[in-house]
Amino acid sequence: HANGLTEARALAEPHPSLWRKIGYRLFPERVPIALLPKGYLTPVDGEATYGELLLERSFLYVDLIKACFARGVKMHAVLPITGGGMKKIMRGSKAWIYRIEELCEPHPIFGFIQEHAGLTDEEAYGIFNMGNGIAIILPSNHVSGFLSAAHECGYKAIHAGRVVSNPQKERKKVVLAQKKVSYEEDVFGLSLADVN
Repeated sequence: HANGLTEARALAEPHPSLWRKIGYRLFPERVPIALLPKGYLTPVDGEATYGELLLERSFLYVDLIKACFARGVKMHAVLPITGGGMKKIMRGSKAWIYRIEELCEPHPIFGFIQEHAGLTDEEAYGIFNMGNGIAIILPSNHVSGFLSAAHECGYKAIHAGRVVSNPQKERKKVVLAQKKVSYEEDVFGLSLADVN
């Protein structure tokens, strides 16, 4: 699945225009220099370089969506989680609370980025998908059909959480229970239109 590549580039590239575009937002106290001394050639976990991991293929999930339609799985929303991280779940039109009880295991690149950029869980999950490539909102009685379709297509899928009504009915909210992190619709001064 695609991710916030622009943000990830800020670790490897000292380019001033890139720094002005994104780096200062991520690392306001730092000067515009590459944080990885070898840039994209920096080894990650001794297996691949930072650049190689950033270039791994993206999942598009077309086969999964087709399999869900074929099984009659009712989907209320299909939400790719890319740059903008878990905040992207708030794309729906109603002020729901999206309570995420379980998260997918992050790809090693995200731990590497988090460590080298000094990002908290709140910052990391608010910028990157951290291994959670897509959120599909569906009725609880369709979860098992969805999970079967995902596994048949070769995806690791989980029943991550639930959508609950928001008593305030004013703002959307995403709660990452495992990480004790939550985001509200206007997080970091962004409106929903800015996140989409």
